[in-house]
Amino acid sequence: MNYVDLLTADHDVITDGQVPLSKVGVRSSLKYGGIKMSIITTTAIVEINQTANNFLSSIVLRVNNRSLDVKSIIGLSVTLITSNEYHLEIHGTDEEEAKKQMVNVFQKHGLKVELI
Repeated sequence: MNYVDLLTADHDVITDGQVPLSKVGVRSSLKYGGIKMSIITTTAIVEINQTANNFLSSIVLRVNNRSLDVKSIIGLSVTLITSNEYHLEIHGTDEEEAKKQMVNVFQKHGLKVELI
């Protein structure tokens, strides 16, 4: 079962703790740092983060002259919400499989991504 650690819905407020992802309602919305996110965006963030954490490779997202570790859900959350162009840089022993799965998870959620 998938769990949301930092992004759990409770009447439009982020709370701490673990809640099964299936319990976060489809019509819910979340607020994080004053930014309101739809549950679809939250699901995308969690799935992208979980996919990245399945690999040993370094997975870096380059957006607007910034670089962030995709394995960090906090940085990923703010970046995915505020940008629409994504560039992934992946290096490591399992990079080929990581590239395939990362592109797939971005595309699954309608996010355009380019490997660099």
